Amino acid sequence: MKKYIVYLLPILLVLTGWQFRQEHAPNDVTFADISIPNYKKTITENGMLKFEDDDALIYIKPAVKAFQGSHDPRICWQGSGYEFTKIKKINIDEIELYQATLMKGADTLHTAWWFDNGETKTINELDWRWTTLSGKSGFNLVNVTTAGEKDLPNVIREMMEYEI
Repeated sequence: MKKYIVYLLPILLVLTGWQFRQEHAPNDVTFADISIPNYKKTITENGMLKFEDDDALIYIKPAVKAFQGSHDPRICWQGSGYEFTKIKKINIDEIELYQATLMKGADTLHTAWWFDNGETKTINELDWRWTTLSGKSGFNLVNVTTAGEKDLPNVIREMMEYEI
């Protein structure tokens, strides 16, 4: 009987649509608590926190439950007409992140992203999903974008100084 549960659970999840509901995973930090000095702060229609200044755009997407989609930037930016190129893993101050170049016509942007619950920063899907399942704070997806590739690490370091 136990071996059938492994096969039935995914089918049940798909049939009920449970994983697609837009409920957010518990997180100890609310968007009202997050601020980055010198950045304009807004909350988008989709419920994402958006910070912007002349040099950078930062999205913090709400934590989702372990079985839900993670608001992957590769999907969101493509929906805005950008093509992802040069996707790679990088390390900034011993924290592993994804980095990519975004292209749309003559427009080129540089972006990086990771999952963050205020204690842990990771790009490992299994890590953040397992941690969320175990009852710890949910992980927000953080996406930092700049026009200049050399600016990206500096904005990320500055941003990481603030509680997410």
